[in-house]
Amino acid sequence: AQGGLLVIDDAHVLCAARRRFGHGGDYAEQVVDALVSHMARPPLQDSVVVAMCCPEDEVDELFSAFPALAQHFDKVRIRCRPWKVSDAVEVVEQEVALSLEGCVVEASVSKVLLDECTRIAGASGRLSQRLVIDTMIPAIMLAFARRQSIHNEKD
Repeated sequence: AQGGLLVIDDAHVLCAARRRFGHGGDYAEQVVDALVSHMARPPLQDSVVVAMCCPEDEVDELFSAFPALAQHFDKVRIRCRPWKVSDAVEVVEQEVALSLEGCVVEASVSKVLLDECTRIAGASGRLSQRLVIDTMIPAIMLAFARRQSIHNEKD
């Protein structure tokens, strides 16, 4: 990890584990202690960026529940704003093109994707990045893989 980036996704789960199992000696406490002990001393100290990803309203709880985090790491908030529908469609299309070499999202599929994103977004016209990345992209990839296997069986 030296000189790199350590991403801890769903860091707020540590707080949930602590609430569920109580204070002291629980797994969440051990995880945080191990993280701090390794990241707060040389050679990793000041050479690794640690990104703990969690819902904005749970950041303060995370740092309150684990004072060692607040003591050793800066709390810098980076807000991930929801995407406009057009952004979401563009990201899905780019991911398909990158992951499935030579595969292009046809206009008819793009239209269905745009309609579905618009429906899900509702009046706000916005979609969470997590929904797009964790749900929509894998679903589209699976659909393309199934379609490809059907075409291969016909050949």
